[in-house]
Amino acid sequence: DSVSVGARMDAALDGGDRGRQVVDVFVAGLASVLSPSGVAYVIAIRQNDVADMVCDALRHGLRCRPLARRRIPGEILFVLEYTHSGS
Repeated sequence: DSVSVGARMDAALDGGDRGRQVVDVFVAGLASVLSPSGVAYVIAIRQNDVADMVCDALRHGLRCRPLARRRIPGEILFVLEYTHSGS
C-alpha cells in the first residue's frame, strides 16, 4: 500500500547521523574486499561531512579523495575515490 511505500522511502532517504549510516558500514568493510589496486567510488552530499569521510577512510586503512564537486539545486554533490592507503 502507499503508506508502507512512503515509510520505506523515508527510511531509505534518512541515512541516520549525517546521512551516512549505510556508507559508513560499506567503508568499514571495503578494505577487506577491495583488491590492492582496486578503486571504489562513492557519491556524497555536503551534509555527509566529506572531510570526516576522508578521515574515517584512513581509520580503515583506505585513502579517500574528492575527485569532483558539483552544485545542483538544493545540494552540493561530491564524487569520492577510495583506494588502499598504500596505493
